[in-house]
Amino acid sequence: MHPNRCAALTIGGSAIGFIAEADPDMVQDSLDMPTTFGRLACFEIDLDAVAASSPGAARYRPVPRFPEVTRDLAMVFDESALFGAIEQVARDAAGPFVESVRLLSIYTGERIEPGKKSVALRFTLRAPDRTLTDSDADSAIAAAQSALREELAAADR
Repeated sequence: MHPNRCAALTIGGSAIGFIAEADPDMVQDSLDMPTTFGRLACFEIDLDAVAASSPGAARYRPVPRFPEVTRDLAMVFDESALFGAIEQVARDAAGPFVESVRLLSIYTGERIEPGKKSVALRFTLRAPDRTLTDSDADSAIAAAQSALREELAAADR
């Protein structure tokens, strides 16, 4: 490791890992990397020690085995509608496969009536035990769209 570009990672004075830049000469000689490659860094961290340091605070999810499905939805809302409310209604209605609901854009302009805004959302969906079908994803989005119409008086774009 580079002697001046390394650090110990500690929690409460106990070492739980390190982070360091690899020695550039070693990288060039041992790995046969060109000098234009840039810097190479590495780290090691004891995640069990991190989790033990604050029980209940650390959460771990294994890397998903099945692919995500994304769907976009744009609807028109009153200008006063808050994204937090839109996200919560959409997430609750879309069901258990929702990993995230992200804001893509907010549009106000000549194609949207005054006092309204078009809000575009991106849904990321995934099942823990299988690959979702188009029908699964479409049903989740249809449920979110229906709930947004009913609860927040949204309109289709």
